[in-house]
Amino acid sequence: MTARDAYPLLRSNLLLLTTTLPSHLEPAIAASNLSLKLSQCRSRREDLFALGGDILLAPFASVIQSSQTTSNETSTALQCLLELSNTFAKGANPPTPKTLSLYKSAVINCKFIELSTESTLVCLSRVVELAQLVMQWDGDYTIYTKIIEIASLPGTVGRVGGEGLRGICRTVFNRKYPAMVNILEDLTSLLSPSSETTLPVSMVLSLCNVCLEHMDRNNADPAFEKVLGGDFCKWCLWHSQTEDLRVLSEVLRAVFNLFFVSSSYLRVQLEVFLQSVHLRLLHPPPSPPDSEDFAFYEKRTDMALDSLLTFCYEPGVLRGLYVNYDCDLTAGNLFEDVVTNLCDKAEAGNQKAQWGVLAIIDGIGLGMQNTPSIPMPPSSTASSSSISPPMTPRSPRPVSRTSSSGSIGGDGESLNILTEMKRHKSKLMEVTSEFNNSNRNWVPYAVERGVIQTESAKDVGRFLFEQGGVDKMKLGEYLSKGPAEKYPFNTAVLQQYSACFDFSQLTFDESLRVYLRKFRMPGEAQCIDRIMEAFSQRLHECYTKECGGEKAEEGDGRETEGEPEITTGEGESPPTPVRIREEIPQNPFRNSDAAFILSFSTIMLNTDLHNENMKEEKRMKVEEFVRNNRGINDGQDLPEEFLVNLYNSIKEQEIQLHEEDIKKKGIEGAVGDWGELVADGGGWKEGEGVEKDMFTTIAVPTLSALGHILATTQSSSLLLSCFSTFSTYCSTSSAIGMHEEFNDALASMMREGRRFVERVRGKCDQPWRGDSVWLEGWEGDNATDFRGLLALKTSLHLTSLHLPSIRLSFLLLLDLLYLLRSLGCLGMLGEVEDFEGMEKSCYAEMVEGRRREHEMSMREGQDATGWLGGMVKQVLWGGYDYGNEQAAANDEEPVEDSGNSEPSISTREAIRKVFEVSGLDTALLAPTSNPFITRTLLSHRSIRDKAELVSWMWEDQAVICLEIATRGVKGGGWEEWRDEVLAILDQTDMPYLVERGIVNVLKTFIHVYDDASGDVKKDLLNLVTAIGLIKTSIFRHVSNRVAAGISIVLRTCKFVDATEYSVVLKVCDRAAEFRAGRGFVAAALDAVVDEDKEQLVETGGWRSIVATCCKLAGGDYEGDLSYRERAQKMVGDLWSHAVGTGMSLDFGITMCICQCLNTPELLQRAIGSVRGEQLTIDVWVRLFREVFLVREFGEDGQEDDKMIWSNMLGRVILVVVFVYGGKNDGDREELKGIVKGVIKYLGDNARNSKAAEVAEASVQIANNMGNVFRFPEFEGEGGIGEWGVGCLNEEGFAVEKVAQDDDTKGVEEGGGGGEGEVPRCVPLPPPPLSSQLSM
Repeated sequence: MTARDAYPLLRSNLLLLTTTLPSHLEPAIAASNLSLKLSQCRSRREDLFALGGDILLAPFASVIQSSQTTSNETSTALQCLLELSNTFAKGANPPTPKTLSLYKSAVINCKFIELSTESTLVCLSRVVELAQLVMQWDGDYTIYTKIIEIASLPGTVGRVGGEGLRGICRTVFNRKYPAMVNILEDLTSLLSPSSETTLPVSMVLSLCNVCLEHMDRNNADPAFEKVLGGDFCKWCLWHSQTEDLRVLSEVLRAVFNLFFVSSSYLRVQLEVFLQSVHLRLLHPPPSPPDSEDFAFYEKRTDMALDSLLTFCYEPGVLRGLYVNYDCDLTAGNLFEDVVTNLCDKAEAGNQKAQWGVLAIIDGIGLGMQNTPSIPMPPSSTASSSSISPPMTPRSPRPVSRTSSSGSIGGDGESLNILTEMKRHKSKLMEVTSEFNNSNRNWVPYAVERGVIQTESAKDVGRFLFEQGGVDKMKLGEYLSKGPAEKYPFNTAVLQQYSACFDFSQLTFDESLRVYLRKFRMPGEAQCIDRIMEAFSQRLHECYTKECGGEKAEEGDGRETEGEPEITTGEGESPPTPVRIREEIPQNPFRNSDAAFILSFSTIMLNTDLHNENMKEEKRMKVEEFVRNNRGINDGQDLPEEFLVNLYNSIKEQEIQLHEEDIKKKGIEGAVGDWGELVADGGGWKEGEGVEKDMFTTIAVPTLSALGHILATTQSSSLLLSCFSTFSTYCSTSSAIGMHEEFNDALASMMREGRRFVERVRGKCDQPWRGDSVWLEGWEGDNATDFRGLLALKTSLHLTSLHLPSIRLSFLLLLDLLYLLRSLGCLGMLGEVEDFEGMEKSCYAEMVEGRRREHEMSMREGQDATGWLGGMVKQVLWGGYDYGNEQAAANDEEPVEDSGNSEPSISTREAIRKVFEVSGLDTALLAPTSNPFITRTLLSHRSIRDKAELVSWMWEDQAVICLEIATRGVKGGGWEEWRDEVLAILDQTDMPYLVERGIVNVLKTFIHVYDDASGDVKKDLLNLVTAIGLIKTSIFRHVSNRVAAGISIVLRTCKFVDATEYSVVLKVCDRAAEFRAGRGFVAAALDAVVDEDKEQLVETGGWRSIVATCCKLAGGDYEGDLSYRERAQKMVGDLWSHAVGTGMSLDFGITMCICQCLNTPELLQRAIGSVRGEQLTIDVWVRLFREVFLVREFGEDGQEDDKMIWSNMLGRVILVVVFVYGGKNDGDREELKGIVKGVIKYLGDNARNSKAAEVAEASVQIANNMGNVFRFPEFEGEGGIGEWGVGCLNEEGFAVEKVAQDDDTKGVEEGGGGGEGEVPRCVPLPPPPLSSQLSM
């Protein structure tokens, strides 16, 4: 029979059963017989809906509700309803109200006869399942109560009911049914120690956690606030004392959930939980390690750490802790306390605490955008070394309440306010600590710290009243000091302190309780006397006159609207119960003395009624109390009703004379005073941008914990995460300017890296091959080496990233660099910079040879085994795959690592690679903005501090310092660099260091000089001068580098005066003294003359070059004439350019030219191009006397030179005569002297020369001179013309007279005269000397 065929029969049978069979067995039988057919028809929903829900369900519901059916029959009926409910749940339309009522009745009124435990379990399980389905349609609270009954049953049935309750709670809170509050209230009542429920506390707490985890986190319903903030938190705190670990686990879970659900109105409660539960569990009482108690306490501590770990993985929660507690003046430093305790546990070796510390630092770094993610510990069920979080962390959702919560830190102004609050709180704590330590100078210290404005009693009293951390016993002693004559200031403070209270709206006993709750009453009667007197005076004042109101008449009933606000001190409220009435208390006292006497009487009554050692029959009765206080009110009695009410109030609630701070009480005390504790919780604030202050608070303890983890952990996953977190720590501290903390952290890492390098330096080269070694299983040397190499990598990388923050840790870095240099692993830093084309000097070869010998000696007797495999290479400089690590932690097969197929590398290669990828060489060689580095480099291996000889190794290290410091000198430390380099250049025992000093000076000169200030330029020139003064034994071997550097200086630096050229060329002159440097000098001079002769002439620097070239041309350097022609060409070019500018020339430079260009042809070109006025008459006279007229020629082979020389003299003397011959002054007499000398020189040639050409040329020159002397400007009295002609005639020259009208033309054109006339020889200027030299 198909389902469709069964439908009519099913319908008729159901109708028949429901109308004609009254017996309970008949519906049961029908249900049993039709269940199979019903399941067959289930697939046809339209047929079932057509039957009608109430008609279809009625027989099954009646069976379920019948008390005469067995558990099996009821179970079958329940199964049918479940099938039908599933069908309705999948239908397009929900059940009708009548159908839904049948379902609810079936669940609530289910009855049956138990046949067996198994059948009962099945039946109740189906009831629970049906209840969960019904709750999806209607969250009826009665369904929940029915399942509570089932869950209360013992054994498996109860557990089934508990699971059903979890489903119901999830449904109700997900769908936001009205029953939410009722369920939460009921569950809270079940947590009460006085509850008679049989439900396990752990199950109730678990249900509460289900509710919290599915509660709308933005729900600000006051009903929830009342339940959660009141009894729920109170009973959770109570159950935190349990020895049942399951209960404790649920309590801790509930606290975590409360932070997300209701932190906006549970600020105080959450503080109490963390302080009294979590942190308390971290410090169990001492017990023997092998005892059961010890194991139990360890488990509880472990659970507390699990809970704290969930907080650590929620950066939003951590920010909330910091903002709402550490930055609140009335709360404790909760965030700091949590982190400090975790750090202590981490240093004790607890791995969960270690993960927590890492998460906190990375969370802060994540907030500052310095780290991509928070490392999570690997989950594992088989390995105890791998720790998992107890629950999946959830992203925090802010809970906002407009009346009490807000946001802090989102903008700069709010963040500054928060920072100032934290700083002020720190000051308050410091001053409070001084007071609590009985420091007599605490008041001036408070003024100094800005906590109080003045040392007046008013400011001191207000501070003691408002500051919550003041020790109550110390405060009582301070306020009660007397007598007033001896301690007037304390008496005044007591009066001002009491004036801070407002008792105007409190009854007498309420006022007394509030007053005494702020401090501990001292034991001495006189001290109590003073305190009670101050109290009574303030009470009478408040009762007599309201704050800001009129004077109250005795017996008047003063009314106020609403509840009066009680001012009892910041962060505190009146004890419970407090009777605050609409009617303000009347003033029963006629004066303050009455209040004083009654205060004493009340304290005595309090002691009498609550003394445990006193028998009940001996306690004071109300009649006795009334009788004892008669006539104390200025001779009259106080109202009897007033005294009776006072008696009853004291009897109901004791006045705590020696009460401690509620937050410092034990859990039982906190639970007892819960209403008082949470009366003024304040609002919760969401914090943003506070990570900097958070990090500052915890920097010191977390650094210590990180160092311990790195040094001791045996977990590779924790180790790798710790290195990552360490980088985050350093980056964060550097970013916010905490240089001391940054350097401390970096120093610890460098020490570990250095120890590794020292340990493996003897086994650097031989490769190690073998199977893949899983990091988690590493032990012994392998694990130590891996840790050390990671430390080396991290320290180098962090240094390269944060050079501006480097301070004292740089000294450790230098030692590490020296060590790496000895292994050849320094990259560019290991190769000193030199000028292009320079080979290694003998000094460099010597130091490198010694370095190699030292390294070989270090290897002797040590194993040379390599160890670094492919996987480790991935971790160090590749993309490490944490998936394999996770697999290993879970006892799974690790994925094949492609890196393992690669050949292993040696330790040396590994270290070199680590240094390479760190980028430190590039960072150190680049100009830096950290002058500290430069100064440290120069002082670490300072020549100035070394009076004795040092080793080659010290010299080698000093070279590294100098090289790095030179590159950073632009960033600062110029004076130190200058002084250190001057000291280096003055050395005689460290030639390699001197060589490097020379190179660094010249390179600095090249890169800095043009843009430098005047003082720096002066320093650089002084340094160059110092190079020229280096001892000859050293300078000889470095002359090539000096010359090469000076060559670049001359070509690249723009000098503006001759002094600069003079300084540099003096060093050139020194370098040219040695063959190694002479060629570089000649090349340098040639290049600069060829490229920039205009600049040389303009600045006057050409004179210094000419002087050096003259020495090269004259063979002054070791008689070397190989550069003679090259030097003469340079001199000729410079001279031609200088003469062409028309500049005046002095004797010195002209004499140099004459000495350098000492052949007749060269000198004729050089001197012949000079205009007469470019040299003074004195210079001309000296040149003729010292050069021109003293030149001697041999007899053989020099007739041509003599003729050239004679022509030059004739031309030059005529030029001089034209310029100075017409002047009637002293110059003419000087001129006559050289003219006469030239005429005599020509006469000697004409008479004595063996060559006719020379004689004829001499006669012709003399004839030309005679023609010039006939010019009109030289004639007349005293003129040189007639005198000159006379001199020619005296010498034997017959000078013919030239036609007057042709004189000027002949001279100007340089042509001959007419026929029969003597030719005039005044030639045109000769071609440039450079063209002659080039031929």
